[in-house]
Order: sequence, then C-alpha cells, then structure tokens
Amino acid sequence: MDHFEARNKAYLQPFDLEKAKQRHETFAVELRKQKRVERYLQKRTHHQPEPHLSPPADQLEADPLVLSSSLLQTFKTATSPDHSRRLLMQIRRLCAVPTHPPLHLLAQVGVTGKLAVYLNSTDPEEVFAATWIFTNLASLTDDAVMREIGSAGVVGKLVTCLGHESENVVENGLWALGNYAGGEEHCREEVLAAGVLPAMEQLTRNPHSEDFCETFTWVLYMLAKTLPKPQHLPSLCHLLVQSLSLPYSSSLLNSLSGAYQLSVKDLDCVSMLVNVQAVPALLSLLSHSNLDVQFNSLRVAGNICAGTDKHTAVMLHGGLLEALCPVIEAKERNLRKEAFWLLSNVLASEKSQVEITVRHRCFAGVMKGLTDGDFSLRKEAIVCLGNVVSSKAEIALEVWGDMEGLERVCESLAAPDATLQKTAMDTIQEYVEMVKWRTLPLDDVMSRLEAAGALHQLECLLHHSSLQLAASHLLQSLHEDNSEVLCTTVPLLYQFS
Repeated sequence: MDHFEARNKAYLQPFDLEKAKQRHETFAVELRKQKRVERYLQKRTHHQPEPHLSPPADQLEADPLVLSSSLLQTFKTATSPDHSRRLLMQIRRLCAVPTHPPLHLLAQVGVTGKLAVYLNSTDPEEVFAATWIFTNLASLTDDAVMREIGSAGVVGKLVTCLGHESENVVENGLWALGNYAGGEEHCREEVLAAGVLPAMEQLTRNPHSEDFCETFTWVLYMLAKTLPKPQHLPSLCHLLVQSLSLPYSSSLLNSLSGAYQLSVKDLDCVSMLVNVQAVPALLSLLSHSNLDVQFNSLRVAGNICAGTDKHTAVMLHGGLLEALCPVIEAKERNLRKEAFWLLSNVLASEKSQVEITVRHRCFAGVMKGLTDGDFSLRKEAIVCLGNVVSSKAEIALEVWGDMEGLERVCESLAAPDATLQKTAMDTIQEYVEMVKWRTLPLDDVMSRLEAAGALHQLECLLHHSSLQLAASHLLQSLHEDNSEVLCTTVPLLYQFS
C-alpha cells in the first residue's frame, strides 16, 4: 500500500503528510533562494572577468553612467561591427553596477534578438559578454521578460554555449539557464526541451571548481522544481544522483534539494531515483560531516520510504537502519526528529518490514524519544508507535506491552502542549481499537492506564476546550467493552455530558 495513503487512513486523520512535506519544501526553497540571491548579487557586483576580456581604456571613457533606452536604441540600430561590439561591452558592464540597473529595458524587440546573436559569436569576449547580460536579464524571472527571451531563441543558444572552450562562458551559460528555469513552468520545459541535460552530462566528464559545481547543481535543482516530462526524468535523476558524489557541501545541498523536489511529487520520480542508485548515495551522506547535508539526506530518504513497500525494502536492504543508529543518538534534535519521521514511514509499511525495524537496535532510540523534553521530537516518536499499531503486526502488542509503549505515551497526556496531548490520545485510541479488533479484553489496558495516571489526566482534559472531544472519544471507546473493570470511566463520561 502506498505509505502516503497508509499514514492518512490508518493513523491520525488530522495529520496531513502532504502539508508537512510542503512545509519542509517551502523552508528549503526559501533558504536556498536566499543564499542564491546573495551569491548572485555578489558575483554581479564584484566578479572580475578574465583580463583579456576587458575593453581598451579609450572605450571605457565613453561609457554612459546608466543603462538607458537611448543607449539600447543606438545598439539596436548600429551597423558597424566595431561600434556594436563596443556598445555590447558597455551594456555588459552596466549590468554589473552596484545599484539596481533597469534590466527590463533589455527585453525589447530588436534588442534581445541582437544580443542573442552574440551567443553564436566566434569571439570569446563577445560570447562572454552576451552570456553575462542574459544571466542578469533572466534573473528578473518576470514572465513577460522570459517570453521575450524565449521568442529570441536565447535558450537554445545558451545550451550551445555549454560546449564552449572557456569555462567562464560555460558557467555564465549555466547560470543564465538556471535563472531562466526559475521562472514559470513553461520556462523549465523549454530549457529541458532545448537539450540541456545531454549538454550537462558532457560537463561531468571533466573536474571543475567548487563554484562551477555549485552552479551546475543549482541548475539541476531549478529544473526539478516541477515534475518534468517522462522523457527527461531519467537523465535528470541520473545527474542529481551522480552529483551526490561531489566533495563540496554547497553542491550536495543543491542536489539533495533537487532530489527532494522530485521525491515529494510522484511515485514514478521515487522509483526513478531508486533505479539510478540514489539509495547508496543517500545512506553514505547520513554520516557526512555537514549537518545540513545529513538533514537533507534524511528528508529525501524519508520520501523514498513514504513511497511503496518495494521502495522501503530497497532502503532496508541497503542498510538504512544501521545508518540511522548514530543519527538517532545525535545531539542535534532536528536530525533526530527527521530520523523519527523517516522511521515512521518505514513503520507504515508491511508487517515484515515493521518487524525488522522494531527488532533493530535503532528502535530503542524511538522508545527513548517518547519521553524526550522536546515535544516536537516526542510527537514524531509517538507517530512511530502509532504506525506500529496500524500495521497490526504481532510485534505491536510487544511494543505496547512488554516494552511499555502504552505507559510512555501516557506521559504525554500531562505535557503542556495541546498538539502533543491530542497526538497521544489519538495514538492510544488506535491501540485500544487494535486490542478490540483482536477480541482481547481491555481489563489489562484499563488497569495500566489507571496505574499510569492516564484516567485522571483524561478527566482533566474533558474540561479542555479543544481536547475534550478526543478525550471523550477515548473514554467512550474504553467503556464500550462493557467490562466491569471499566466502570470507572462512566462517571467521567457523565461529567462530560
């Protein structure tokens, strides 16, 4: 069964897995966007091109101070190759001024087309200048500007620039394509249709600098923002997984963000990532020295485990549980919380996989997390126990009985956190329903609830405006067994009535 469906149907109806993943995605997108904008502005303002690309000093003296319509009109109508070239270099420099230049002026009929011609130039200086200009222009991500760029045939020419002999030209071409792909969905489709992935595949055959690799993987991330067409998915997944072996943290974060974007969208994407050997790469990154890399690796691995039982089996056979052990014992609570979320998806799978997970030593960390001082972490641990119950595996009774899962979950009923209290009540309700489904008497459950002080706490929660309904449902479920031992619930229910 699809694990997305399992978590929604079998456990905690108010909990929306898709919304939780969307929160993860939104946070990651905004963080990467902020870092990217900062680096882009730094490059646009401070980047110094190669010495041979600088024009002569006599040309610099004639440069205007700002990018203006009159300058662009002169460029559009210029017929002399030397004059046009000089104006091209002036426009390139004016795109890099510290203040905000009016880049939208470049998106004019005639101007954009003439600038695009220089992308096919045999002069490296002219190609560099043109790619630089389009890198800046595409950064506007305004759809009208993007459509003007597209109508001028710029995208195909930029893809051709990826085979240029100058690495500066190639990096500018990548950056421009990434900025363009950051627009609407049709922009990404246009870049993919222009053959960017085969061109990028060629670039992986040679070693590159850290900055180049970061730009390369950032483009992959931008292309993965929306679900690509089936013919592009294998190559995109392959490049993302291939780049997970790069030695640079910044590149790894881009690639992991791209893999996350795909794995959260569609089961076909998850299957493709698994097919191109994403699992070994992800598991190796769980021990990476960079905490952000570890965190993002957990997120992608969690999405794969939220796929099908087959996807979960690949993760388990690849050594997922062993790789998680040091993460679950880590001091960083965000890592532990993400590891618990990953395990909750594994525990939503078929019974044999639940048995393997519970028997593994990493599950002891989950049981310990049930009483952790961090309520958000404790909630994820409770979700894990809830999914063990939902599996209806034989080991569920052991987890909730011999391993004292019930008593540990009951402790959260007294926590000063309404969301955690609601999660605990819903999980106990799930356990009670499983016991009744197995036609077992609830006497022992009731005695343990009473010994743990849960009944007293439920009585208190009956007076809580947002929790009284959940508390009454749990008490009613206990009373429906008609056991004499359960008569202590009747006064509570009458009090609520």
